[in-house]
Amino acid sequence: MMDNFLAYDNLLYSLYTAIDFEDLKGKLLCHLEELIPHQYSSILLIDPNYSRKGGSLKVSEFFCKPSEFMEAEKTYMEKYPEAMNRRLNISRETVSVRESSLMPEAERLHSKVYQECYRRFDIYDTLQLSIASGDDLLAVLTLFRTRAAGAFADEDVYLLKALSKHLNTIFYKHCRER
Repeated sequence: MMDNFLAYDNLLYSLYTAIDFEDLKGKLLCHLEELIPHQYSSILLIDPNYSRKGGSLKVSEFFCKPSEFMEAEKTYMEKYPEAMNRRLNISRETVSVRESSLMPEAERLHSKVYQECYRRFDIYDTLQLSIASGDDLLAVLTLFRTRAAGAFADEDVYLLKALSKHLNTIFYKHCRER
C-alpha cells in the first residue's frame, strides 16, 4: 500500500510540474507504469468540436507507449470506428473500466478487433479512463496488459479512477484552454 501511495504521489507531482503538454503525456505514461503495471498504453485526444450531444466523433491526436503500439491503435481507429465510438463513449461522466469485467475472455480474444489490432501484441486485458469536463470528452487513456501479466484487478481500477479529477483538470487546461 505504501508503494502505491509513493507512486501516486510521484505521478501527481510530475503532472503538476510538467513544462508543457508533451512533457505531461510522457510523464503520465511513464509514471503510470509504476502505479499500475502494464505493457502498453495509449492516450486518444478528442477533437474539441466533438460533443457527446450528437456531434461526430473524431480523434485529433493519439500517443502510445511504446511507440510501436501506435500501429495497433491506428488500425483500430481506421478499421473499427464503431468500436472506437463505443470505447470513447463509455459514460457521460469520467469512469474507469476494465474490459475483462465487461466481456468474457473467449469473446474478447476471438473478436475481429482483437485479431486484427491487438493479437500480435498479445493483449489480454485493458483498463481505460474517459477524461472529461462535464459533457466535454477530452481524452481516453487506455492501459493494456499481456496474457503473461494477467487481468487488471479491482485495485487497478480504483487507482486509475482516483487520478480522474486531477487528469480531468489538467487535460482541460491543456486541451481546451490553449
